[in-house]
Amino acid sequence: MSPESTLERELRRAWHASSGNDFASRLARSSLEASASQVPELEQALFELKNGFQAELDVHLSGEGVIDHETDAYSFAEFVRGIADAVKEVSKQAMGRQRLRSPLHIVAPAPGSVHLVLRVPPPREEDGSIVEARTESQHSLSLGIVAAVLARAGTSGNEESFSLLGGMTNQLPTKAHAGLRRAAKAISRTNWDVEGELKRPQSDALRLELGRPGALALLDALDAKTNEEDVATLRGRVDGQRRSVGAMWFLPDNAGPIEAAIVDPDLIDPIAHFSAEETPTVATFKVVRWIPAGTNARTRQTYVLTEIRQDDPPARLDGIE
Repeated sequence: MSPESTLERELRRAWHASSGNDFASRLARSSLEASASQVPELEQALFELKNGFQAELDVHLSGEGVIDHETDAYSFAEFVRGIADAVKEVSKQAMGRQRLRSPLHIVAPAPGSVHLVLRVPPPREEDGSIVEARTESQHSLSLGIVAAVLARAGTSGNEESFSLLGGMTNQLPTKAHAGLRRAAKAISRTNWDVEGELKRPQSDALRLELGRPGALALLDALDAKTNEEDVATLRGRVDGQRRSVGAMWFLPDNAGPIEAAIVDPDLIDPIAHFSAEETPTVATFKVVRWIPAGTNARTRQTYVLTEIRQDDPPARLDGIE
């Protein structure tokens, strides 16, 4: 993240000073938003302030299933419910909860193809909290995970991408599969072209484009049967990453390069740092061997990054150089 500019500090200070829910405060925030939206360098700060540091998925549905900004109500409801259920199940597993209400809010749909926004509302703040100390909630991270799976599904036209999609779905809670399956079936049944953007605080936007072929690839990955799982810990260097599709490349010291799926969003920033600095690292991968659904399917192998850290140099014995 770039250093905070004077203009950004002034925007944040003015926004927090008008944080009340009275008419004057709402009017002041509207004025600040109108002014800040004209300044490109304030785009990320304005998003964070408006959304309380939580994620937002903005999607457009188009294609054969959309006519004059209208589409099938049942499929639309199934699509939204599928994403909401998947996000809820990812959060339940991460938080160790047995029951949880759906964490997403839907912003009023609008014309322009068929347009909707799914948003994670900011958590309630206790009196005395430090507003600049806000962080993403687990629900916001979960929405990011689900959006990354959808983005990867949209790029699964080749074997490598499809294998990584299988690795990502394998890491999700089993109950989250039902929600993703519901959303994928809605896309496939209605033949939508889904274009969208996930925005998160302190992160670049994630673009996703998903049509019927990608939805069918996602269904195949969700229906795949895991054949074998193993763990591999390797020394080497990060050779790059693509945040937009949840993937990274790793060069082991004594083996060929590996492309691995990234499911845990907390691993993205360390990976980017290690890649930029060419830092020697130790990475742990889950190795998943699985068989996709369908006839004549062959076993595939996927690497999923589960942990990465800087490689400590070997300890030096006293008196020995």
